[in-house]
Amino acid sequence: MIEPPQTMVTESSPSPSPSVKEKDEESTSDSPEETEESCGNKIIGVAFYALLPIALIAIGIAKLGQCPVSPGIPIFMIAIGVVILVLAFLHYLFKIEVLGQIAVAVIFVGFFSFLLAATLWVTWSLKRVENTKPYLANPIKGWKGPKAVNPNYCDPVVYWPAFIIIAVCWILIILAIPNLINEFKKKGGSTASENQPIVSR
Repeated sequence: MIEPPQTMVTESSPSPSPSVKEKDEESTSDSPEETEESCGNKIIGVAFYALLPIALIAIGIAKLGQCPVSPGIPIFMIAIGVVILVLAFLHYLFKIEVLGQIAVAVIFVGFFSFLLAATLWVTWSLKRVENTKPYLANPIKGWKGPKAVNPNYCDPVVYWPAFIIIAVCWILIILAIPNLINEFKKKGGSTASENQPIVSR
């Protein structure tokens, strides 16, 4: 009796695949061109976002003493310019996470304090501010002495930009309040679910 030929089945050994570690190294390794490009983008971002705060600082310094109705407004322009410049520098070069939440909170508290003070300065002087008469008229004809400063004067170059910045800041704060409330609700719900005891039957 002739037996049918038996077919030999050989298992083919799988081809060696690269290890996970090698894949991770390949994915995480950046080429020098990508590193130079990212550094260039950071420098361009810092230069772009530095234009506005530098302009605010320059206006505040140039107009110091030219706002008798509220002398703190030029100081506010300098302060807000410095805050924006510092935050932009840290964000694009070192990342804010490196400083931690405490440093960011300190910067925010300082900024909010200046914003609140500047809001009071601008609102109190809004009805009586004058932008065209830095000096009062001389009561005596032919007076050649120093002119009397108008106590209600403020240079429009510093007053109205400060007014616009204050209004924009408050609008952004009001718009951000619902998002902050939702974030707190999500965190509160997640912590409550994690702390809830597991009842075994």
